Amino acid sequence: MARILHLSDLHLHGDRDDELVADNKQNAVPASAQASAGDRLRSTLEALTRAVNEDELGLDCIVISGDIVDRNDPGGYRRLPEILAPLVPAVVPPERVVVVPGNHDVLRGAPPSSSERYEDFVQLRKHGYITPLLEGVDWPGADEAPAQPTTLTARDGSYVIVAINSADLCQTDLPIEPALDSRFSQLPNAGDPAVTELLKAWAERGEVDIAWLGQHQLRHAAEALEIASKPLRDPLRITVMHHQLMPVGAVAEIKPYESILNLGEVLEWLATQRVDIALHGHKHVSRPFALSHRGLTTVDAEQRMLVVSAPSAGHIDNQGSPIARLLTIAPTAPRTAGVTIVDLKPVGPGGAIDLHNLPTSQWYLNDDAERGRIVGTTAQEVHERIVSLPTPHNSAALPLVCVVIDGASGLSIPPLYPDLPSTESDPQAWFDRTIGWWQSPRAGRGASFNHGQRISAHGSVDPELQTGHTDQLKEAARALADDAETSRAVAILVEPSADLSAERRLFPAFVLVQFQIRAGQVHVTAYFRKQEMPHWWPINVGELAHLQGRLIEDLSARGKHYAPGSITTITAHPAFGRGTPRVQIPDLDRRADKPIRLLELVMPLYGVGDAGKARNAWVVALSDWAPSEKAPADGDPVPVFGLKELITALREARVIAGSTQDQVELEEQLTTLLLICERYLATNDDDRARARLPWLDAVPGRLNRLQNIVDRILGVIDD
Repeated sequence: MARILHLSDLHLHGDRDDELVADNKQNAVPASAQASAGDRLRSTLEALTRAVNEDELGLDCIVISGDIVDRNDPGGYRRLPEILAPLVPAVVPPERVVVVPGNHDVLRGAPPSSSERYEDFVQLRKHGYITPLLEGVDWPGADEAPAQPTTLTARDGSYVIVAINSADLCQTDLPIEPALDSRFSQLPNAGDPAVTELLKAWAERGEVDIAWLGQHQLRHAAEALEIASKPLRDPLRITVMHHQLMPVGAVAEIKPYESILNLGEVLEWLATQRVDIALHGHKHVSRPFALSHRGLTTVDAEQRMLVVSAPSAGHIDNQGSPIARLLTIAPTAPRTAGVTIVDLKPVGPGGAIDLHNLPTSQWYLNDDAERGRIVGTTAQEVHERIVSLPTPHNSAALPLVCVVIDGASGLSIPPLYPDLPSTESDPQAWFDRTIGWWQSPRAGRGASFNHGQRISAHGSVDPELQTGHTDQLKEAARALADDAETSRAVAILVEPSADLSAERRLFPAFVLVQFQIRAGQVHVTAYFRKQEMPHWWPINVGELAHLQGRLIEDLSARGKHYAPGSITTITAHPAFGRGTPRVQIPDLDRRADKPIRLLELVMPLYGVGDAGKARNAWVVALSDWAPSEKAPADGDPVPVFGLKELITALREARVIAGSTQDQVELEEQLTTLLLICERYLATNDDDRARARLPWLDAVPGRLNRLQNIVDRILGVIDD
């Protein structure tokens, strides 16, 4: 987790105690009151320092979104390090403080893009703070590359912040129209009070405060974001500027240039640069809101942003209004996991802040769950969003559609795949093996079906495939080879005569798959009546990528050459289990399907074979399906078939070679375990949850006893 402190509109001042301190007359307060606001901000930061020092999360950086001082007061700039002293450098080093100028931080009347308008603000760089590039300071020539850093990266790599200057046209004077300029010399003596007042009013009409993001700013910020983001794993992109993107207050402000003058261009830039969070100040209103914007120049540039308007740190009232806020960002899949926002109210000297008991709001940058559509370049990216979906999951729209643009990526196990068997040292090998089992053209004797048999041997009821059947994948390839635009390249996994009978039996959740050709690529769409998302979805996508590859090979053999395209899954009933479900085929079932592999367990018990290797094989066979307290969404993997075949093999060996007391006890314990597992699986769906508790209590101890017996027989002691 990374925590950001967001401050804005401090309006610090130095020695001008007789002036009003505010950015407009309506909000003006005496300088003495502002001084106490600065003291209250200091005491609040002291309390925050104590809180973060006691909290393991700490504080990652400080962001100040403009108006550090009042009316560009040099004394205010000198006070900023003093105000930040409780946190900087003890908690946050100065190079992790980001400061951007506001309209109060430029010299009134100085020409835009001139060094004099930033002469005081630029002194903040001496403290090591990060600032935006400044027109007239960092761009003396259009082709020169400024050296001032403008980006900050989270310590955990979860975000990148870029500082942007929106104040280059602030506090400027409009030129007098040439047709009117010559008329001023014709006015009567300026000593005339009426003329004096008119000239003053005319001058004030020309004073403007324009928010603007110039081309230099946008171009550099885009480059800086890209450079800083490239070595990271898809971080949040955060901008900080002074001015607001949209109205945030409830009261309308009627004045010239109330919003960013080139707002359309700025929103386009934010969308095309995939900005996730936009931090700003200026309005003294504490309000976050979500903003979705589709770029004008590209169809796929829609971007969902969190816009965060900061409260005024330099304003206190009797209502306890917030003066700062904390944003907390998750290190993994932060767009989906969400951003937590906490407002900090002022605290007096010696006061305390309890970070764990403050009102919080949660904001999700990725609204995939609400829209029912998750799109990612790779299967790994989509799976990351799936496992990071906010809970409860029943808030997701139905059906849940997942799109993997690079379908071939489904053949690689996602790095966040949960609950891998503890016996597996090679996750990718386990992933390949599991996909291979489910796509085998025969289901195996331990299962009533698998997906490969339903696709490649549809209609077969004989496990050895001695009866007639249809290879639907080959038929799909033939249909596409005959007509690349056909929509008939479909494989169906449901067999109504068997699956829709009154008998309650396992029923394929994977219902249908369709293959289509578009722009030289084979795209895959699959429908699932139900799908356990964290564990099953990656396996299913791996199967679809496997089918995609086989179909492309078949088409190539027919003289039709295509590349792999996207994979789309449509899930009518998404489920989110916590334990390893039936996606894992127990090692004992896989061994029982090939009796020669059962002998690798049985023969060493009679002195034939390597005892050490046999012991490792028994460990896997007994433990890779061992139940955990976390109940899978679609039921536990239980090797009833494998237990039966193992007991039969032991009995046959006993008849041939005799047996010791340990070997007899092993057979008895396996028989008891089989009865326990059969009784558990025989319960109906309504009673399964209640039946799981005694099963969970009985099985682990039984497995431990079995392993101890095997170790005694093999003469192997686990060090």
